[in-house]
Amino acid sequence: MAINDYVAMAIDMVAADNDRDKMFEAIDNMWHGEWELPAALQHKSDMREAIDLSPHDALKSGVAILSTSMPHWEIQPMQDNEQERDRVKDYAYAIAFNFRRMNQRGKSSVLSDMVMSCLRYDSVAVWLDYLPYQFKGKTLTLRQKHALRDGDFAALVKNPRTVHIQDDAYGPNTVLLTENVTAKEVISKWGARAIDLQTAMEGMKDTGVQRVVYNELMLYEKDQIKRVIWCSMAGNDTLTTGQQNAEFVIMDKPIDTPFMPWIVAVGGSNLESEPEYSVHPMLGSLYKTHKWEDLNSYQSILQSEIVKYGRSPRIKTTTPSGDGVTIDYEDGTTVTLRNGETAEPFQPTPIDPNISGLVDRVRAEVSSTTLPRILQNPEFAGNTPFASINAMIQTALGGLNPSKTLCEGALQEVGLKMLEWLQFDKKPLLAYRNNNIVTEGKGAGSFINIPFDEIDPESIQITCNLTASAPTDFNQRVQAAVQQNQQLHIPLAVLNAELGRENPESLFEQWAQEQYDLSTIQQDIQLTGAQQQQQLQIEGQQAAQQMQQEQQQNQAVGNQTMDSTGMNQPGSGMDSNVGAGVQNVPGQVTNPPGAAAGNPGAGSRELASGQDRTGAAIASIPQ
Repeated sequence: MAINDYVAMAIDMVAADNDRDKMFEAIDNMWHGEWELPAALQHKSDMREAIDLSPHDALKSGVAILSTSMPHWEIQPMQDNEQERDRVKDYAYAIAFNFRRMNQRGKSSVLSDMVMSCLRYDSVAVWLDYLPYQFKGKTLTLRQKHALRDGDFAALVKNPRTVHIQDDAYGPNTVLLTENVTAKEVISKWGARAIDLQTAMEGMKDTGVQRVVYNELMLYEKDQIKRVIWCSMAGNDTLTTGQQNAEFVIMDKPIDTPFMPWIVAVGGSNLESEPEYSVHPMLGSLYKTHKWEDLNSYQSILQSEIVKYGRSPRIKTTTPSGDGVTIDYEDGTTVTLRNGETAEPFQPTPIDPNISGLVDRVRAEVSSTTLPRILQNPEFAGNTPFASINAMIQTALGGLNPSKTLCEGALQEVGLKMLEWLQFDKKPLLAYRNNNIVTEGKGAGSFINIPFDEIDPESIQITCNLTASAPTDFNQRVQAAVQQNQQLHIPLAVLNAELGRENPESLFEQWAQEQYDLSTIQQDIQLTGAQQQQQLQIEGQQAAQQMQQEQQQNQAVGNQTMDSTGMNQPGSGMDSNVGAGVQNVPGQVTNPPGAAAGNPGAGSRELASGQDRTGAAIASIPQ
């Protein structure tokens, strides 16, 4: 095809989306708060513009709810074994790692821009670049080195107003990007390829303000992908594209990659043939029913009436001359009257309450059409029990599901495009684990290296989940998850994923490791306590044995002393039982029978009865 054929195709594609683009432009005006009074009200000097911010707040709240938590990628295992499951976990970690780095580029995050595009236009268009391939064979400039700091991938989220597609049952087959940019931007991007444009700008002595209509067409043609880029002069209006023509051709050749770097996802329904009705943006119904414009008009009338009421007179005076009475409003509203003059309160005409009721009714309709108020500001619920508020929030979150599903599908394609780039450029998938889960040596900081020949984008199945972050009763959700696990036997990994936990598959492994560590520590504590108790018992036994030995030694020393003094010898008059310490007096018994043999019980019996075992009387021992 000749360049003029591509230009004609682009003109047809832009014309087919003309009604859709008008709706998108109106939605942009709602987001920017751009609105003017109707012509019938503009000539009235006392009219004030009162622009409703509900559309802006609804989009802002929706983006905050869906983009606060990072996406969670999962890869479907292709084999039923632990090695395969570990492999796909590495894939998911690596994709998440590279997306996190890419998400840091630019003045806005990639995720928030994608969510905003899905909510605002029910469409999202992303161009994904692989920087090492773009910089291949070149000496890196300082700017390019800095660009690589945020990873190997760069995603540009384009406004769907500038992206036009043709698709069939298999998906998009032609993508057209039409933008109104400065010629300086085009020259900076394409360098030597835009030499004709650069020469023209030098001849015009352009200082960077000249704008051009930049067109980039990519389509399947003869079993290859063709990329055609051209631009033409435009006015200084940044929104006007004008009549397209190929004044400056920058590229017209097939691309090297076997895939389009575009990720284009469109919501809506295939039941509609017109582009305007085939997409269902959050604010689309406000544009079609003119509810937002009506609400602004009613609010402006009500506000103007209130201002007029505030400026209306409060005192009516009557004077003979008709000149009125001088009233001092600075000092307590003093009224000085002369003879024949009167002053009385003046009651202005009250504001029609129907206007206020109309504003409230239309505002409620706008709120229900966009995003329920409970998701934007739960404070209005007052003293409503939190359980009831939680149920209201969960119901309101259902309104975000279409945009959430659309964005998840686009993120899945982003992950798949990453793998396609790596396989094409024969580069490994590299990443570092950024979680604190330590399982089998794979903890925070562990390196992931997946060779390019193991990457198979054709058969891999990627899913991505976004977690809505809303002021819900998290404890109640946890309790519900515990009950589902105990009563319905739902796996913990599934429940943790529903709670928005990252890496739910590894959480159980981390918990099991913690339980094992705690059990090991408890066993060590018990073992240490038992060892200490045993040591104390041994020391006590040793102390008792030592004391017994000392007593025996002292007794032995005492016996030796008595032997050396002649006591306890035959004929000494002392009984052999020296330990009793009682003299063996004739007619007296020092130790009862049996006591000398070491039987104290026997001695006690004789002493108690006063007789020995033969029945003979025992003499008493003198005291």
